[in-house]
Amino acid sequence: MSEKNNIEDNLASSIYFVESALLLNPLIYDCAVLIKHTHSSNQLLVAYIVSTLPISPEQIQSQLGHLIPKPLLPKAFISVSSIPLTVDGYVDEAALLKLEVIDSDLIDSVEKHLNSSPIQT
Repeated sequence: MSEKNNIEDNLASSIYFVESALLLNPLIYDCAVLIKHTHSSNQLLVAYIVSTLPISPEQIQSQLGHLIPKPLLPKAFISVSSIPLTVDGYVDEAALLKLEVIDSDLIDSVEKHLNSSPIQT
């Protein structure tokens, strides 16, 4: 087996592990965890959550912190009404990845843009 296939297999099993841990929370009905590339080309582990009641990212991270290693903790949580599926019944990753993630890279980018714009009075 090639090293690339081994890394992909490990990544897939890690994502499944994170999704399984998320689903232990009784407020989470469904979820999908994906790797998203940010504006600065960093990779971000994002959890897309379908919950039965409002739940804060802090609550989710607190629960996950006891179940999974810190490097596997998602850096962002996005609430969605349902996990979109393809015609074949698989998670529609492309649809989920189109959703904007508000992370520190995006905030920094917007702040730099705002700070560089001349103030008009």
